[in-house]
Amino acid sequence: IYLIMFLYYIVANITVHRQYEQTKWASPEYTYDVLVNTSLANIVQENDNFCAMIATELKCRPKGDDSLSCYFQNSLIKRPDPKDNRCSNAKDFVPTRYKFVGDEPFEIRFNSKGIENLVVHRSIPRWRLDMIKSIVSQLNVGFEIQERRDRFTIMENSTVGHCEVDVKIVRNPDFRENDDDSIEETEKFEIGFMPSNVELESPLVIERLQVEKIRQPKRCPRRIIYFFGNDEDYSRGDKQLYMDMTTSTSHITISKDKFVSYTISEGVMKTANKSRIMRPYQKISLKLKRIDLVETLKISLPEIQNPASTTAYVIVNDTSEWTFGPEYSYDMNITYVIKPDPHDHVQKIQLISTVKCRPKTSDTIFCHLYNITISEIFDNYNMTREAQTEQIFEIKFNEHGVEGLVIEPPSRMEVVNVLRKIATQFNVIVDRRNIDTSQFMARENSTMGDCAAAYKIMREEAEIDTIEEINTNFRLRILPLIDAKSGTTLSIEKSRMGCINPPRYVDFSRGILDMRRFISKIQINSNKFETFTEFDGIVRFPTEESEMGTLSFKEIIQINLNSIEPAPNELPTLSYPELIDLNTNNDIPSNFIN
Repeated sequence: IYLIMFLYYIVANITVHRQYEQTKWASPEYTYDVLVNTSLANIVQENDNFCAMIATELKCRPKGDDSLSCYFQNSLIKRPDPKDNRCSNAKDFVPTRYKFVGDEPFEIRFNSKGIENLVVHRSIPRWRLDMIKSIVSQLNVGFEIQERRDRFTIMENSTVGHCEVDVKIVRNPDFRENDDDSIEETEKFEIGFMPSNVELESPLVIERLQVEKIRQPKRCPRRIIYFFGNDEDYSRGDKQLYMDMTTSTSHITISKDKFVSYTISEGVMKTANKSRIMRPYQKISLKLKRIDLVETLKISLPEIQNPASTTAYVIVNDTSEWTFGPEYSYDMNITYVIKPDPHDHVQKIQLISTVKCRPKTSDTIFCHLYNITISEIFDNYNMTREAQTEQIFEIKFNEHGVEGLVIEPPSRMEVVNVLRKIATQFNVIVDRRNIDTSQFMARENSTMGDCAAAYKIMREEAEIDTIEEINTNFRLRILPLIDAKSGTTLSIEKSRMGCINPPRYVDFSRGILDMRRFISKIQINSNKFETFTEFDGIVRFPTEESEMGTLSFKEIIQINLNSIEPAPNELPTLSYPELIDLNTNNDIPSNFIN
């Protein structure tokens, strides 16, 4: 049977046991041997070298077309070989069993170049997450597997940062490299490359492939200095301990009967009170040991409780500050422009505030709207005041975007409608499968009801594949853009029309509202999330002369991500929460109104 492995176009062929021949409810389980060799030389004397060897098994099963559900088992801190003269502590070392990476499930999500991100338990300790990242990064190729060049340079995300990497590929070499003789021999299976646009039943293309990736630690923007087992990042500097990584090289071998990947990293370390320079070393190896079939009806995929994605991440120096998770701070600006008559003066009202949001569950964020500063400008009149609008609320998402708001009593109707307008800005795209489609139509929920939206999607790629110097403390990645180059900006424009059950009135007038234009623009790149919505309308109202007067009305809403900081306390909860929709034409329960 042919089975898709962890990368697109890499396939495994195994013999199906008799008990699985008649069932469709079987799933492959890949078992990898993991070995982590670490050492620190020149600690006390010139030639001493203290070693540690950690062994475990990584077990993974496919989840969908682009993910693996994984966990570790049988973790063991092993004794270095007593005959190995390189390890000074070999004779005195006591092996122990220790769940250094834990056995909790996690997920690895892939794109066509390798690992996209991880999904882990939200409260996982940082030091444990770093260990998992170091191990599973051995599954990261970093480029399209169909690449035909033998030598090239890429920018790759890794556990040491976003680095410039020199890649060398050797196909069908005559020699056999001894990748790691301390890992057990693999059981029988066959690995090959599936040509694109063919069915799995087609024969495999058997090819021996060796990849060498040499990272340049000094050419890693915002690089991270991390060795396996560290509980902090030493790239920020430390008065008591200096550490630097000098080399980092990865090797991947894929052949008919083997998948082996390992990374060797070396560095220097020095304490403040000693002149001696120590030399840390690590080799992290991962080898496919066997492929089994499991009956999915009997053994279901493990579920991650309270999951969190590692995709959007912050440059963190002190992880102890992040006990309560991240808090996203957005700048909010809502501007109303009102013109009663073509010859009359324009009245301008501006609302400025801050919205801070925190992840609550996989489909909900908890937010806090602070007091709004209101500025009114009319002719020569200018007034600024602060409105008491502070309120906590939640934004609930589904597979199509924002489903609605969760509020608590008491709530003022005018504030609730501001919250609805804020939540609508997070309605990025109703179907992310269309992210690569330049234009399409879809219906979506908004403050104006259920509207038909004409989407226009554009990508603007940087001319040079590098990371620019930026003033933000975060970097964002767009999950559906599997082939986006570093520096790519995604622009989404939406023009809405044909809204069902739109609001007929506005807050400042008794007239009837007629929508003329309702557009949104969203820009996202590694250091920016900005939304802009403009609504243009006409308000018709009766006058004292029994005639219909008109005024033009424009509303501009801007929400920009300003920063990501450690949350200051535990996540609050809403009292008597109630889910409401985004449409400002719909009332909220009467017992909620203040």
